[in-house]
Amino acid sequence: MAREGASLPSPKLEYPLVRPARIAVLGLTVEQESGIHTFSEWNSAVLNKYRPCALAGWLPDLIQAGRLRESGHLAACQLSHPLLVFSTPEQGPLDEDAHSTLWRWFGLPVYEQIRTAEGRLVAVECETRNGFHLAGEDAANHDGPACDCGHGRRWVPAVTGSSVTAATPESGRPLTTAAGD
Repeated sequence: MAREGASLPSPKLEYPLVRPARIAVLGLTVEQESGIHTFSEWNSAVLNKYRPCALAGWLPDLIQAGRLRESGHLAACQLSHPLLVFSTPEQGPLDEDAHSTLWRWFGLPVYEQIRTAEGRLVAVECETRNGFHLAGEDAANHDGPACDCGHGRRWVPAVTGSSVTAATPESGRPLTTAAGD
């Protein structure tokens, strides 16, 4: 437990592919590394000046960036690498509509990471798009099946009707969210 006044280290950004030269991380402060710039407060002028090759952030931030791009206020023509969307375990994985909307705005694939509200990485979307790989301690403490890709344990949220149901890796309790939340 952190002492009062002590700050926890910033989480590390795990980009799913070869990391591009400039990544703009919206709405989450991550460990500063070469080519990664975090923007807790941002607007189109700030992003246009930075000229990112990739965007990462919480869905509301990426929706705002997509709307700015669609309206011509975000000249993010440098974007050439997949978007990285952060979701919490309570929000559950993105639905097809969110993927389609982000594709329409950016014309780029979308990868997703499940993170706590504080930004701690819980799971990363498998490159095969067949679920998520648990991260860190969650992977070590999970006895689920190995993923077909060979890169770790798989956590597959089950989709039922209009909701997503899964056991959160942190608590083991099921979570249910309405699709599209």
